[in-house]
Amino acid sequence: TIVHKHGQSYCSNFSLQRRRVRDQDNLSMMQNTIAYDADDESNWFTLNELAGKSISNPEIRRAEMFVRLKGFESIAQANDHVGMFYTPTCPSRFHSVASNKVNQKWLDAGCPTTQDAHDYMTSMFADFRKALDKAEIKVYGLRVVEPHADGCPHWHLLFFMEKRHESTVTSLFKKEAMKDSPNEKGAKKYRFTSEKID
Repeated sequence: TIVHKHGQSYCSNFSLQRRRVRDQDNLSMMQNTIAYDADDESNWFTLNELAGKSISNPEIRRAEMFVRLKGFESIAQANDHVGMFYTPTCPSRFHSVASNKVNQKWLDAGCPTTQDAHDYMTSMFADFRKALDKAEIKVYGLRVVEPHADGCPHWHLLFFMEKRHESTVTSLFKKEAMKDSPNEKGAKKYRFTSEKID
């Protein structure tokens, strides 16, 4: 594969160029298409103007994420809850590149796609949520999905919870994250990390 941290980072040059052309075509279409009020045709906007006022605008989407985080923080402070930052990632068979070359475990696994990796993470997280439900523990927060340079996704989660549940939540999450291939090289160091947020 040509996409890795020492090659073409995150996506191929071809894919990047194709995306830029598509974005430019979409921008042109949105700038030249209007939406209007059928009862007042003088009330109209281009689709580009409307997109700029919504979460389609990356600045608004980013601001909305921070407003949500601030809300979670306020709730946590009012209830004396603790914040924990978790980062789980996939077993090595989902990573197409290892040590700057094609990963043999990825080839042996049938070359799983980034969607396969995301599905794995979603299933692992569903099992973690079931364990939380069984333990009658409630958490709240948000998740961000981020790709490694080879495209394999890993997750970042900021969860708030009652202080008395901190070690149990972390233990349950680590257990689910380490269930698959726990003894492979690097699993103990990279598969799951946790950090208390002050």
